[in-house]
This record gives sequence, C-alpha cells and structure tokens, in this order.
Amino acid sequence: MKIEKISINGKISVPETALIPAADHGLMYGVNAFESLRVHQNGAFLLDEHFDRLARSLEGLGVDWDDDRKKYYSWIKELCAGMPQDKDAFIRFVVTAGSNDFWVAEERYAEPEVIIYRGSIPFYSPVNKRAITLKTVNRVKPEYFARTGFRIKSMDYISSRTAKLELKQAGESLEGILLTPDGFVAEGLTSNIFWVKSGQLFTPALDSGILAGTVRAYIMSDNEVKEKMAKVEELEDADEIFFTSGSGYLNPLSEINGKPKPGADGAKFQELYRKLLQDIDTKSQPLIQA
Repeated sequence: MKIEKISINGKISVPETALIPAADHGLMYGVNAFESLRVHQNGAFLLDEHFDRLARSLEGLGVDWDDDRKKYYSWIKELCAGMPQDKDAFIRFVVTAGSNDFWVAEERYAEPEVIIYRGSIPFYSPVNKRAITLKTVNRVKPEYFARTGFRIKSMDYISSRTAKLELKQAGESLEGILLTPDGFVAEGLTSNIFWVKSGQLFTPALDSGILAGTVRAYIMSDNEVKEKMAKVEELEDADEIFFTSGSGYLNPLSEINGKPKPGADGAKFQELYRKLLQDIDTKSQPLIQA
C-alpha cells in the first residue's frame, strides 16, 4: 500500500514534498505515538477510542498536545477528500515530540508535530489467515512498562522487521504470532489474538506487555472473555482463533503451525463478525461532528 497524501500540522502535500524538521525527537530518539484506523464513507469505527489511547500514550511520553479532536478529525476528512468510491482510507495519525536539541529532554515536550498519512485499502472483508508462532523474536515488556503500566503505540517496528525476515525464510504467505520469553502466546505482529475453546473466548492479559487494542477492548466489552496466558500447544488445540486490529477489525485463522482451523466458517467468528458489521454500520463516528 502506497502513501498517497500526507498532512503535516494540517497542511496537505504529497509524500515527495512533505517535510518535517530533521532534529525532531520523534525521528532522532523515537519519542512519538500513533494510531492506525480505517475511514469508510466519512466515518471511523472506535474513533474516540483511538484518540483516547493516543492521548494516554502521549501523556506517558511527556508530550503536551491540545487534543483538539474537532480540528484533527477535520484534518483527516480533508486528507480523505477525493478518495476512490470503491476504497476505504487507511489513516496513520502520528504525533512526534518536536524539539531541535541534542539528547532526550528531561522536561515535557511542548511543541509536537502532527503528521497524518493516507493510503487506500479495499472495503473491509474478513480474510482467512495462516500463522506460525515465531522463534527469533519475543514480545517483551518495554523498559518503561513499570512506570506507565501499558505499552505505548509508537513507531518502533524493529521486532516486526525481525519477525518479517523469519516469515520470509519460511517461504509462504504467513502471519506471525509473538510469544513471551517464557513461551506464552502474546499477540500478532500488529494485532491482538483471541481463541475459542468449548465456546469460551480467551485472550492474553495486558500485563504481559501486549498492546491494549481498540478492537480487543470492543470485543471484550460485549462478550464474556477470559484473560489467560497459554502455551503454544493450547493455542494449537483451540477450536477457533482470530486476530483483531484497529484497521483490519477481525480476521480468522484457517491454520496455526500447520494445524487446520475453521477460519471464517467458525461459529464464534460468524457471531462476532455479524455483530461487528452491524456496529460498524450504526456506531461509526463522522469525522466532523455536529
């Protein structure tokens, strides 16, 4: 997926001419946070939930911003103007720390930059995924976890890059599932994971260091879900498995480590999928609110 347009502090340009200061600490030191979401027909599902998490991440980083959602939603809407009628917009909303000094600041960052990226993706439709549990990279708690109590959604994708190299060596089109250093199931590369056994929904606990996903929270708010740290063998023995993410919503697994699963034909998946479609249709928030 190509980046088609970029908005920097509300000014729209194409990727080739978009500029940010080279001394921005989001670039120099990784002091940044972001959200990825899907825009469909001028609306976005769980829009406020994405921005709630973004605000929490920025507070954890010590970055001050105005959290003027009406303004930011209007910037996203402007960026989505002219979208093809048969596509959704994929939006990555990034806030960087700003600054032009050497070394990470001890004081709070007061002049952040807001960068919004836009691409085009097909309308949402569930895709059967094949996955393996990864061997070369684990999901570990970040060093700051003891202070914040949650994982910040930042643009640190080194683990994902390492995992992609392992997946490429497997020679197939596969998704990766990260394990904790103790061998417990954690999450996908850019997704949370759920599984079903004898009608019961399970998902790993947040205190393992996984991301507190917006769609994860949505699923848990409307279903009886037990948080559980499970070994790979338990995941392989599950009746159904699926991934959740902010832009991919809900996608089933048809295979895990070579073991077949029902994928989109699973009874629980079908139940959740039908409810999700209904809620996307009725509860998506317009980008400009009255």
